[in-house]
Amino acid sequence: MHSHRGVVNYLSFLTRHYAITCADTILNITGLAFDPCVRDLFGPLAAGARVIIVPNEQAKEPGRYLSAIRERSVTKLLSITPSFLRGLCETVPAGPITSSLNTILTSGEPLEASVCEQVHKAFGRQVTVVNQYGPSECTMASTWFKADAQQEGRVPIGRPVPNVRVYVLGQHLE
Repeated sequence: MHSHRGVVNYLSFLTRHYAITCADTILNITGLAFDPCVRDLFGPLAAGARVIIVPNEQAKEPGRYLSAIRERSVTKLLSITPSFLRGLCETVPAGPITSSLNTILTSGEPLEASVCEQVHKAFGRQVTVVNQYGPSECTMASTWFKADAQQEGRVPIGRPVPNVRVYVLGQHLE
């Protein structure tokens, strides 16, 4: 069970930190029965942004998402797994496409710096890629890290979201 306080805290951070406004269009990547849809739907709607939902029968086709990003002038992707993001980037023809996309938040899997480079080649250097970490039990994301263009290997999980405590334990749970 999640507390309302945890959801409100995270969505407050999300809308404030990533400057989600009525000028934004968010593409919902996750299914409506999955907890990240709270981030994809309620955060943007609370900020007055527009949300685009891709129908279930088209939900796993990267080409459909790419079309939605271009046709609907999507500005932010708030929850996408790095593996799906890689597939989305591989759908883009050579060279960056003209896109209004400026922010991508990843979660659900480790993020490799090579995916960030693919994002910049596919959508342009204006896109900020952020790695988020946090199991569902922690209200969608507990930590965040803005990926650096000079990074190599895995992107760190980063710093705690405000009002969240993170404990780093060794192999003996100390």
